[in-house]
Amino acid sequence: MAEFSNGIVKKNTQDVRMFTTLYFTGLAYRECCYQCKFANMNCAGDLTIGDFWGFENVMPKTAAEWRITAKDGVNLVIVNTKKGRYLIDTVIDDAIKKRYRIAECKSDDYVKYQTNLQHSVERNSKVDLFRNDYRNYGFEYIIKKYGGYNTKGKLRFMIQKIAHETGLIYLVKK
Repeated sequence: MAEFSNGIVKKNTQDVRMFTTLYFTGLAYRECCYQCKFANMNCAGDLTIGDFWGFENVMPKTAAEWRITAKDGVNLVIVNTKKGRYLIDTVIDDAIKKRYRIAECKSDDYVKYQTNLQHSVERNSKVDLFRNDYRNYGFEYIIKKYGGYNTKGKLRFMIQKIAHETGLIYLVKK
């Protein structure tokens, strides 16, 4: 979702999606991300929150029951401290678990799918070219060149959106 200062809100549009696309190219990260001191399981915070990559492999029964995969957007909350456990136990009651489909992962297998908890992100070999293109040609240029913000990208987005909204994505996957 993107909310603009003029009050316009955009949800699940190709305009909003291009930022995610650029993010996943690994080109738009800050330099410090390539040497992140937090890319490990020794977290200082009470909770660690992120995407639950590998959800359908780690919790296959739950994934089948809910008919979702990690690509559909599943969050992972890792409890790191007693205070974190207290927060989870007092905030999340049965009603919230049902409304938001919350389930406890009893396996440590999730770790192998959380690459950012194993090591820093690898620096994309095109980062310098990307940054140079941005400096020389601007934002419009880089979103077309690197973010798929063009006719082909817009068509792909619309097809994927319709497939998700109609449930066709599940039929195709079977």
